[in-house]
Amino acid sequence: MSDLLATPLEQRFARASSGDGAAYVGVIALGGGEARIREAARLARDWPHLQLLVTGAGGKAKVRSLIGHDIGDERLLIEDRARNTFQNAAFAGTSVDHRPELREGRWLLVTSAIHMPRSIGVFRKAGLAVDPWPIDNLAEAERAVAAQHEWLGLVWYWLLGRTSALFPGPDSIAP
Repeated sequence: MSDLLATPLEQRFARASSGDGAAYVGVIALGGGEARIREAARLARDWPHLQLLVTGAGGKAKVRSLIGHDIGDERLLIEDRARNTFQNAAFAGTSVDHRPELREGRWLLVTSAIHMPRSIGVFRKAGLAVDPWPIDNLAEAERAVAAQHEWLGLVWYWLLGRTSALFPGPDSIAP
């Protein structure tokens, strides 16, 4: 049963074709797993022009303990108020509002593959141009519960008008 629920979510988005990263201004890591933050930091290290925005993962000390100190403070934005996906997008947008080049640029969005459809929909609705960078970080035992949570979250967020589509996909219109 977990495959029936999880697979459509996990396979909805492939990783963006990122090339040398020049098309992007930054990478956003959603809290909810250390693997997400570490992967976003790896991308920021690979492409030193990228900003790294971490949302919903705690304060600076916690984030620094996960990413290290080799990414300078001038490239790191930490948003520590978000407690859900909707707040991740809203607060991420507010974090970059004062810098038009970041607000209007494209971002890589790092989260679990199973969480990517809802995340993309919410970030698009918030007006941030994001491309997917899904990671597989769930143990088999977690997949069924996570899939149920995501399907319910997709419907709930759609009913509340918080997402760009009921089941956002790669063919959905980006802002």
